[in-house]
Amino acid sequence: IYPHGLGVMVRAMRAFPEAGLGLGGVPRSVPGPDPVCLEPAACAREIYWHGSDILLRSPLSTIIRRSSFEAVGGFSGRRSTGDYELWLKLVCHVPTVILPPYLGYWRDHGEQENYLRSIVHDEWERMDLQRRYWARAGSGLPTDFCHSVWRRCRRHYLRMLVNQLAGGRLRNAVGLAQWFWRRSD
Repeated sequence: IYPHGLGVMVRAMRAFPEAGLGLGGVPRSVPGPDPVCLEPAACAREIYWHGSDILLRSPLSTIIRRSSFEAVGGFSGRRSTGDYELWLKLVCHVPTVILPPYLGYWRDHGEQENYLRSIVHDEWERMDLQRRYWARAGSGLPTDFCHSVWRRCRRHYLRMLVNQLAGGRLRNAVGLAQWFWRRSD
């Protein structure tokens, strides 16, 4: 994190005491100055209706209020997609502050977690997490919205399956189909 970055993050979280999570460098459908605070339903709309990659943030660009971290049980220990899972749990339950971009420097090297696992596998994992946290009763979102989120996840799954088949990756396609079959409602 750049020297001024942590100060910017802390001031933004103090400006929105109801928020439990701050995510930096997030593209939004409605332009405007950052920071801005989004309720869980607004975060869901950014993700599913506007295609924002709001949850694909590294820990470097994230700040979490300790009480919120403890309330959702912290990190699960899930490898590779654990950060994504925690951000998802938090945005389902607490308002999220969208922070200004470029508060830190991300160094790319070959030993990072994203180079050690299959991108397709991680995509499957993220879809399962979305299904479990957004598209279920009790997420605090309207039931029809939760059902539409799951429909979008299924459509995304089908696109992934077709892409795997079209690319001649039959083994991946079979694995994806088996994974989805076990998780279908």
